[in-house]
Amino acid sequence: GEYDWIGRIPNTSGYSPTEINDMSVFTVGSNAYIVGNNDKNGFNRSAGIWRLDPDDFLSIDTRIFEQTPTPHEAHDIVERDGVYYWFASGIFGWYSTSTAYRTATSLAGPWS
Repeated sequence: GEYDWIGRIPNTSGYSPTEINDMSVFTVGSNAYIVGNNDKNGFNRSAGIWRLDPDDFLSIDTRIFEQTPTPHEAHDIVERDGVYYWFASGIFGWYSTSTAYRTATSLAGPWS
């Protein structure tokens, strides 16, 4: 379909990630989240989960979890039977890497 560029995702959480990238979006109930890298500590050196504003999903509302260092990219999270699975691949440019995963029973962690 057709899409309109609205702009960057504003951050109203009081937490200031410099740039969230290599991200995906997922939902849990009526909440939506971004999972991806935050370059505040260097390129792809910090990964986290941020909740989007539940009123319109157009701004970051809350930082849920963040960890440094974590040199991974292509993040995705799925939930099954009360367990969250966080998948990501290593950072090797165009070269293929294995996918790693972590688990938790809460998005805030602790993550395995």
